[in-house]
Amino acid sequence: MNLRSALLFALLAGTALAPLCLAPPAMAQESGLSYTQTLSPDAVRAVQGRLNALAGYQGPINGAWGPDSEAALRNFQQNNGLQVTGQMNQATAATMGLDVASLVGAAGQVPAPAPAPLATAAPPPPPAPAPAPAPAPQPAPAAAPGPIFALSNNSVRIIQARLRQLGFYNGAIDGEWGGGSQTALQAFQQAHGLPADGHLNAASVQAMGIDPASMQPR
Repeated sequence: MNLRSALLFALLAGTALAPLCLAPPAMAQESGLSYTQTLSPDAVRAVQGRLNALAGYQGPINGAWGPDSEAALRNFQQNNGLQVTGQMNQATAATMGLDVASLVGAAGQVPAPAPAPLATAAPPPPPAPAPAPAPAPQPAPAAAPGPIFALSNNSVRIIQARLRQLGFYNGAIDGEWGGGSQTALQAFQQAHGLPADGHLNAASVQAMGIDPASMQPR
């Protein structure tokens, strides 16, 4: 083997041993407007019932959300490959077999006021009782998780149109939530004394003069 053949052989051998590396593909991120709604006790009971059947929740099904309920929800999300947020969302509700629209509908129901009692003659006031000792302060219960879902394009257009009508938005009414829409929402929240976090919830929607029940998921 001459010198030229030996060099060519060494070059080919080095090429064969070089590892092949592929760069990971870029992950596409979907941006949009999400809507949060507080759950009613009936809706919380429905979630607790599903957690009892699917996630081993052993706490009371009483419509009061506490640490045991949240821990069971996180455990369910982790075991089912969902994002572990401790919050109800469209994917979690669907995996549980619950309908987000029914949860939101239950949350929006307002009980009818009780009829006023007939006026009667007031009895003489009883003697004032001795003051009772002040009870020990109790820790505040954990807030129930509200359903979180991406809004449909039609609902986004409603929000954009209302923000434009109120003078906070001058972009296109196209149903696509972008930086201009987000800035307008935060400016509106700040102007109305709401937390300027850019999260759309029932308080922000009502402040705009829109019925929260009209918000539809994507």
